[in-house]
Amino acid sequence: MRELACDVTAMHRVNSVMLGESGTTLAVVSVGEGHPILELVPLVPLVDAGVYAAACTIDPFPGTLGDVTSGQSGWLVESTVDLLADGLAARAGSVGQAPWWFHVTATRCMPVPSDAVDTEG
Repeated sequence: MRELACDVTAMHRVNSVMLGESGTTLAVVSVGEGHPILELVPLVPLVDAGVYAAACTIDPFPGTLGDVTSGQSGWLVESTVDLLADGLAARAGSVGQAPWWFHVTATRCMPVPSDAVDTEG
């Protein structure tokens, strides 16, 4: 077992760790303060130096996350809220309207509606 050089105080419980299809990024879903957070973590600093450094963090508060799956062009993320809604009130207003699907990558952290991205490659 190896200790990671990271601040894990925000990660009260890690729910899942998934290796991306490209083999270069981990998706880590953890729960802290009652709701999940997704972090995309580059593998090279983690493997080479034991440094856990999230390149992208998605916090769906006040909603939650559903499925997180990897494809050749990044990650497909399901959320119960519109992650693009501006402000907490707008986000809260989108809860339960539909399952929301977004595409993210470690290098382009801004979620994009999944129907606007060619996820096949």
